[in-house]
Amino acid sequence: MKNNSVSLFCFLLCFLTLSQARAFLGLHESGEIIPAGHYRVGVIPQIYIGSNPSSYYTGRESSSDFGAFLDMNIDQDLNARFVLGTGTTDFWAAGFAKWVPYPDYQNQPALGVRGGLIYVREGSSNFYNTQITPLVSKHYESDIGVLTPYVGVPITFIYEKSSNNFTALQMAIGSDWDFQKDSQLGVELEMDLAKTTTTVSLHLNLEFDETKGFKK
Repeated sequence: MKNNSVSLFCFLLCFLTLSQARAFLGLHESGEIIPAGHYRVGVIPQIYIGSNPSSYYTGRESSSDFGAFLDMNIDQDLNARFVLGTGTTDFWAAGFAKWVPYPDYQNQPALGVRGGLIYVREGSSNFYNTQITPLVSKHYESDIGVLTPYVGVPITFIYEKSSNNFTALQMAIGSDWDFQKDSQLGVELEMDLAKTTTTVSLHLNLEFDETKGFKK
């Protein structure tokens, strides 16, 4: 398993050398709620595979965006996520709350919604974004571990101090894979629906207990 983890980290580093993206517009998580007293840290590298000329971030040279996040439990059906990122997007920071009132149980999928505030600095422009994402997910046992496919629709309201205000809309389709205990690798396709881009991203999560630290 240690060799698998090293290979995954190397793959993530290679992923970062690819082209342009906008990681703050995606979802990058399922409807799973982490237990009380547990935390997750993770990274989100993302690549661009399409463009929309109406987007405010077109016309830049190709590079990549990279985010790092911390997840924590707030209540039985509520998680929080804090994210910092940089790359082609000069800087972005976000805070999200994910509420899942209908958990993944027997034949019922997890049904929830995530809301958040996102700040973006792009050159000399500052954007203040709000986002809401309805989402659904369902976990399955497999020979390679637990797989949790999910679908969400991130709706991002983007505001600049000038008149450059608009709504960006994507559909996020992805899956988490528990490749070892307390470690997940996820892949996500974010399809352009309105004024955004089509992208592919990864996310790697490592869970730890507040009293025991990272589990072996």
